[in-house]
Amino acid sequence: MKTAVLVDGGFFIKRYRTLYGNMGQNCFAPHQVVRNLYGGILRDIRSANRHNSRRELYRILYYDCPPLDKRVQNPISNKGIDFIKSPEAQFRLDLHRELKKQRKVALRLGHLGTESHWIITPDKTKQLLKGEISVKDLTDKDGRFQ
Repeated sequence: MKTAVLVDGGFFIKRYRTLYGNMGQNCFAPHQVVRNLYGGILRDIRSANRHNSRRELYRILYYDCPPLDKRVQNPISNKGIDFIKSPEAQFRLDLHRELKKQRKVALRLGHLGTESHWIITPDKTKQLLKGEISVKDLTDKDGRFQ
């Protein structure tokens, strides 16, 4: 039986970092991430075959979004932030390039919504509402773009 495997890119990367977090920096190189993904899926298929199920890999469908390519201004410090130059964006772009090179892998890229805005982190919001801090006490780390 031919088997297609659907991978949610955002969720996969979070789990991968949790599982491989103490394995050293080399396992976070995009080519190694793809290698581990592909190898893990093939191991799962082989494992299913040991249980009297004749499966073979048809395709890996990897769904993700390209990184945010906006340039925004942090409202707290007024510093400009170019998201496409961030290490995370570069990692995702390199990962997508590696996935495109793989046999039996189909990369499907969605798009991020355009309704993004800055929010104050929940713990700082609570402190502001309780009067424990003022707006002047906020730093760049207290805001998040989402």
